[in-house]
Amino acid sequence: VLTSSDSSLLQSDLDSLVCWISQSGLSFNVPKCCLLRFYNRTTSRISTSYHIENNCIPSSDSYKDLGIIFPLTYHGPSTIAPSQQKLINTLN
Repeated sequence: VLTSSDSSLLQSDLDSLVCWISQSGLSFNVPKCCLLRFYNRTTSRISTSYHIENNCIPSSDSYKDLGIIFPLTYHGPSTIAPSQQKLINTLN
């Protein structure tokens, strides 16, 4: 997400996903959702909030899933596990 237009598109995609999920008789557990923003040194920071079913998705500096901690900031390869380094390389 680099522009406000990108933010709008992402929210539209979230809305479509919520619609599809609810048509299947399911729902999101919003308290278990988390907004993480990954930045590099050249990316401008856009701080848009996103919503699921009119509930703001909480943001966090890090999130642990399947034993991997995803940090907000990146301080170089020596501070993160190899699996996280692979993810960051993929994102860049």
